[in-house]
Amino acid sequence: MKSTLVFIGIFAFTSVVYCSPMMGGPMMGGPMMDGPGGMGGHGGMGGHKGMGFWGNLTQSQQQQLEAIFKNQNQTVAQMDQQLQQFASTLPSDAQQAINNMISKKQNMQMTAPTGLSSAAMNLFNQKQAIMSNTSLTIAEQRQQMKQLMQNADPQAKSELMQAFRQQKQQNMNNTNNTNNMNNGY
Repeated sequence: MKSTLVFIGIFAFTSVVYCSPMMGGPMMGGPMMDGPGGMGGHGGMGGHKGMGFWGNLTQSQQQQLEAIFKNQNQTVAQMDQQLQQFASTLPSDAQQAINNMISKKQNMQMTAPTGLSSAAMNLFNQKQAIMSNTSLTIAEQRQQMKQLMQNADPQAKSELMQAFRQQKQQNMNNTNNTNNMNNGY
């Protein structure tokens, strides 16, 4: 049970980190710019301590995980590697689940919203290039995203933000419908 809770917490946490582009983080030029662990940044809303699994970790595990996410000078690939190493210290079911989640994240490509103007699509493609570059450090990724958003055409940025809000709402509705079906509703 404890290993399952740890996995769920880590999965949710890393989903916030890696999927934040879809949720209004660095892709939107939004709260991610507030810095590490800030609302929507690496660490997600409320940081890693706000995750439910935090209390299930030993103090040593908490310190290890905290160090992984605080290091803004590591590359995204290095963070993935450290997460895998951290997972190896957990029970085997949690290890496998975390490693599967990291693999899926590495293979994941965000789908471009449909109906974008060429300027908004260009902005989307530039953001994708930054977010998929695992050789960037987290600090470099944040800085490049901030610079891109500051220099972006306001109309293209607004159009893309609106499309992502709609996509986010659709994803939330689909998740709720799936959860209701799984719960027999």
